[in-house]
Amino acid sequence: MKQRFFGLLIVLMTSSLAGIICLQGYLIADAYKGNERHFDLNVKQALKSATSKIENQEFLRNFDVLKKASERLSKKDNIFSNICAYDVGVEKVNEEELHSNIKLALDSVVNAVKSDTIINCLKLKHHSALALSTTSDYEYSLYQSLISEFTQKLPTTKRVNKHQIEFHLRHKLTKNNVNIPYQFAIYRNGMLTPVRSKEFKYSKKNVYRANIFENSDEIDYKLVVIFTGKKAFVIKSISLMIILSVMLSLVIMATFFYAYKLLDKQRNVSEIKTDFINNMTHELKTPIATIKLALDFIRNPKVVNDETMRENYLNMIDEENRRIHAQVENVLQISRLGKGEFNTSKKSENFHAIVKEAISKLDSQIKKTEANIKLELNAEKANVLGNQSNLVSTIINIIDNSLKYSKNPPKINIKSENNKNSIILRIKDDGVGIRKKSQKSIFDVFFRESTGNVHNVKGCGLGLTYVKQILDDHHGKIIVESKKGKGTQITLKLPLI
Repeated sequence: MKQRFFGLLIVLMTSSLAGIICLQGYLIADAYKGNERHFDLNVKQALKSATSKIENQEFLRNFDVLKKASERLSKKDNIFSNICAYDVGVEKVNEEELHSNIKLALDSVVNAVKSDTIINCLKLKHHSALALSTTSDYEYSLYQSLISEFTQKLPTTKRVNKHQIEFHLRHKLTKNNVNIPYQFAIYRNGMLTPVRSKEFKYSKKNVYRANIFENSDEIDYKLVVIFTGKKAFVIKSISLMIILSVMLSLVIMATFFYAYKLLDKQRNVSEIKTDFINNMTHELKTPIATIKLALDFIRNPKVVNDETMRENYLNMIDEENRRIHAQVENVLQISRLGKGEFNTSKKSENFHAIVKEAISKLDSQIKKTEANIKLELNAEKANVLGNQSNLVSTIINIIDNSLKYSKNPPKINIKSENNKNSIILRIKDDGVGIRKKSQKSIFDVFFRESTGNVHNVKGCGLGLTYVKQILDDHHGKIIVESKKGKGTQITLKLPLI
């Protein structure tokens, strides 16, 4: 039931995380598309404004020349005056005559314009504007027709230059907040003209077109602009949103994984505690039952009179009592480990003597398992500042594991040596070893390497946890090296006095 609940909870958390990430991805994509549309609109508006400005400048540039030429012609003959009179009603002419007069005026004006140098736009700006203000609508329309008739016969380079396009494009694009590199060119009837930026190269991506010189009836002019960094520009415009979304996603993911690890750890601890309680119950019930059975035998009249049998049963009771005492000590260890409470009083101790004392306390277990222990205590200096009882318990726990986790009669090598200001003790066995996956968890409370049967090796998973905390309290280190099926070597390192 707990496993199902845990699995369901993980599925819900994963689904929620995936949903949040997908939603953020959708919002970012939508923002990107919106900013891209806004970019396109700004570029189109800028191109339209730039081409309109270039067309107006061309008209103003030629208008002043045509105005002067028409004034010179009007002094020589009355052709242009007759044309203008059509608008004001001074003299009426028929349509045929009007067209004839316009043709004559056009030929004369074009010839006059060809002989004049077209003046710089900036010099004519105010004059042309003043001249336009005194021009009637019909006369203005006529000038437009004359200028269009004249300019569409000119080559593109005579109508506009790349510096003029660059100036207006940059001004209008900057005004519309489009500040990225671009290349441009003028196309005439689909053919590339010399009026283009230095490094212009046509590309199908990020191309924008705008009509220019629309008064040319037979010729199609296009201003083509290509932006080389459009995607990066649009992404940059939503960079703050992307950064915040990524940071939020990372925080949510970190929280999720932390919660997952915490839940998984709690689940494992819960399972280990359950196993511990089952083990502890088994470990306590067995000696209690044995003691009760031994007492029943002792009360038997046949046993009371038999000194040898009575002594055997009393020894059995004593041994089982020790087992109960050991289990109670284990329970007390749990409390001490949880609170970090140890007997911290320390004094100078001979570490070799501590090792020998630990081995002597395990004498009965060593004999029972027929273990072969080889001692090589070669360290010249062995005095450490420590708590004798805690250090003895540390060595007992390590050797006890070597005795318990061996299929054959255990072979244990115990060596000591000095390394600078430390004493190093290596305890090596030929036991079942520890899986690499489990080596990270062997110091966790209640952790035990599974062997498929929870009762085949007695213990409660506190030994190495206790050892680690004792060594930390003594400013020491413990290193575990093991291969499954090839034994384990535990190295202890303690500072010398």
